[in-house]
Order: sequence, then structure tokens, then C-alpha cells
Amino acid sequence: HDAASHMQSAPAETIHSRQRLLGLVLVVIGLVWLVNSTLPMAFERFFGEQRSASFDQRYSTQHIILDAASSHVILQYSNEPQLRVRFEQNGSEKGTVQVVQDGDTLRISHQMTPCFFCDDDTMYELEVPKNIQVEVHSISGDIEAHDLVGMLSVASQSGEIKLNNLQGSLSATTS
Repeated sequence: HDAASHMQSAPAETIHSRQRLLGLVLVVIGLVWLVNSTLPMAFERFFGEQRSASFDQRYSTQHIILDAASSHVILQYSNEPQLRVRFEQNGSEKGTVQVVQDGDTLRISHQMTPCFFCDDDTMYELEVPKNIQVEVHSISGDIEAHDLVGMLSVASQSGEIKLNNLQGSLSATTS
């Protein structure tokens, strides 16, 4: 009777041993992947070259759409006839800015490369003339608007929205 129960428990022990081994192999594979994908970014963040980029341009437009990703956005009124866009990026953030003007619509898109260890410091400052339609979409950057006259639409998934002294139509969305 003792030998029979030992034979029944041996296959169960073998199955448990194989499951433990498979679990260990999966954990090791996950750790190797994690180290392989984040270590180069962490090394670059702490020891690599710090990048900076900027531009300061004026545009004749009636409508601007800014997809700001995680950048900080400041909108303020201007007496000038053209929209002024200033952009500044410092740190190890990896991303590109695309500016496309199609007729009276200006679209600015900030495309980021996902990076867990990047030091991201990007900002857009827009000086907006009266009666320009402005749309700003942000993932996690803060949006501030001051003293604007016209149509404003702002949307942020997790950043703060601060609005002061606005005249005209307004749409603000957070999620």
C-alpha cells in the first residue's frame, strides 16, 4: 500500500516540478527583457548627452490644432496679427515636432518615443491674436490659457487645465 501511494504522488510531484521550472524560466525571460529594454535608456538618461531643441515662429492662420503629448502649454493673448509659437525641449526626451499648414489651419504634433527614464521638459508658448480658433490636446502636460478672445477647445487626459479671463466659446475636457 505504501509503494502504490508513492507511485501516485510521483507524477503529481513531477508536474509541480515542471510548473515551477516553467514559472522560473518565464520570470528569467521577463527580467532579461526588462533589463534589455530599460537599461540603455536609464544609462542614456543618467550618463548620456542631454538634448535641447527649440523654435520660435510666426504663422498666419485662423485655426490651430496642437497635439502636445506631455508638453506644458501656455496660451496667451497677443495684439500682433500673426500667431506666435515658441517651443522648447530640454533633457533626454526623445521626440519629434511636426508642423503642417493646410490653408487656414495649422497643425502642430508632438510625437514622443516612450521612455521610462527620460527627463522630459518640453513647453509650447503660443501668443494668440483675437478670434483664432485654438484646439489643444494633451496626454499628461498642463494647459494654461490667459486673456484669450475667440474659440478655445482644450482636452487633457491627466494634466491640469488652468483658464483665466477668457472671452468667446470654450470647451474643456479631462478624463
